[in-house]
Amino acid sequence: MSRRSITMDDSSHSETLADNDNERNSISNKLKAASTPLATTSITIQNNNTNTLSFSFFTLGLLNNASYCLMLACAKSISEGGTALVFIATVLPSLVIKASAPHWFHLVTYNRRMRVAAVIMGVAFVIVAYCHWRNNVHGQLFGVAVMALQGGLGEASLLALAGKLDQQQLLQQQQATTSRIMLGMEANGTSGTTAHELPQAAIYENKQSNTDAVPSSASCLTSFSSGTGLSGVFAFGWKVVLTQWIGWTLEATLLSGIFLALAYYYVFFRNMGDYLRHSTDSRRERRNTDDVQFDDGTNGEESDEQIPLTSQVRLQLDPLSSTMIQQQQQHQDEQHYETLSSPSPSPSNRPQLTLSQRFYQIFALWPYTVPLFIVYAAEYACMSGAWTAVGFPVTDVNARSRFYTNANWLYQMGVFVSRSSGTMVTLSLTVLWMLPLLQCFNLLFFVLVAANYAATVIVRENDSEQIIVTPTSWLYSPLLMYGICLYTGLLGGAVYVHGYKRIVLDKPAHETEFALAATSVAESIGILVADVCGLFMQSCLYRANGLVGAVVSCPL
Repeated sequence: MSRRSITMDDSSHSETLADNDNERNSISNKLKAASTPLATTSITIQNNNTNTLSFSFFTLGLLNNASYCLMLACAKSISEGGTALVFIATVLPSLVIKASAPHWFHLVTYNRRMRVAAVIMGVAFVIVAYCHWRNNVHGQLFGVAVMALQGGLGEASLLALAGKLDQQQLLQQQQATTSRIMLGMEANGTSGTTAHELPQAAIYENKQSNTDAVPSSASCLTSFSSGTGLSGVFAFGWKVVLTQWIGWTLEATLLSGIFLALAYYYVFFRNMGDYLRHSTDSRRERRNTDDVQFDDGTNGEESDEQIPLTSQVRLQLDPLSSTMIQQQQQHQDEQHYETLSSPSPSPSNRPQLTLSQRFYQIFALWPYTVPLFIVYAAEYACMSGAWTAVGFPVTDVNARSRFYTNANWLYQMGVFVSRSSGTMVTLSLTVLWMLPLLQCFNLLFFVLVAANYAATVIVRENDSEQIIVTPTSWLYSPLLMYGICLYTGLLGGAVYVHGYKRIVLDKPAHETEFALAATSVAESIGILVADVCGLFMQSCLYRANGLVGAVVSCPL
């Protein structure tokens, strides 16, 4: 009896070992089958399209903001005594677009939005040029406002798209890590792996590898931010070269901006359009291969943004259970479908987010929106207020105009440098909150220097009076003032790119696109507040320096 029992136990043990081997082989085969399509796609994106995507987003960021910055460069020519009026005209329509974006962007495709933005850019240049020729200030401000519509629509759309593609590449890297873990376990003959142990191991290795790979996980977002940073230098240089070096009129300079609109349209639909259509085809093929049914309502070439990106990488959560995969896909897509850019209303089985839910998600972004608001409010108060009352000497209109142009040029150079740092360094939220406070000190410095470090002397000679304004402190010096203008740009650009980068790194994939579009409203609100304050700041500083021409009265 004991021998028979021992024989049966040995047989049972052998069967158990065989079952374990079969289960391990089955796990390996499932993982290989699940990982191969995504790994192949990831390699294709990284090797063939990363450079194209980076170049495209850099160029689009440059062109999108170049029109806006060109209007700022012409602000003194449009309204010398009310520079902040031009700033307000550049931000109000943009604020409306960005504030409403989370509630209607999912109804309009990226292609349609970018077509409209390109047309608006060209039309705005014509309006401002014509009204300047007719010496119509109100018409010029209207044209600037039309340009602001283009800037807000383009920036919010491209920010969301950049974050969306960065998340896609990051999640594909995680899928490749999962595949590498399983293949290594198979090679080492590791046994006892369960359906829950593998994902935990993959998540741990993903965290470790992503810590080192973070700089490369936001390449699209960093490229776009870098392009927007260079746009200021480009736009101010465009104006200086054409008006001062070549001798063109301001009207001709503005009309030349139509070529920027044409380039804007070409770059997006030549480079981004091809990539998005290729990405859509590959995702459709992958879904057909896996026999997973989706109800995304895609139709035609403009369906690139309709397919939820979260569906592409759901296999990484549990590659061992196809049933669990499909359940997770259905649950996540139903819950977050509305946060992605679907151009049509959700089907009945995918309920839309309510207005209160959308507002709740927007307010939950305060750790990123508050620093963005503060830094923009401080730096644009410098530009629209304090910098308009500085010159060497301050009584000379041309000297004030030169300082304003040079200060903005240096500021934009600082913005370009810091916005290009997204792939080289990652800032924590603590550091992100410290930078706006430093920017507030910059604003305080410029206001105090402009208001208190110039003495007005009235010289009477032969029954005539002459007003002489002389600096009374070494602080009122070109070297120091220009240096801090550059520093102001460095702070502002850093908060911009690293604030958005933190959203890509901190938020789940299904929330990234919505969060990026919603957060962009904070900068517009900050600019608006700064421009209103800048009107009165310029008036008070003009009065302190004995200057005339302010369009409002100082309330102090």
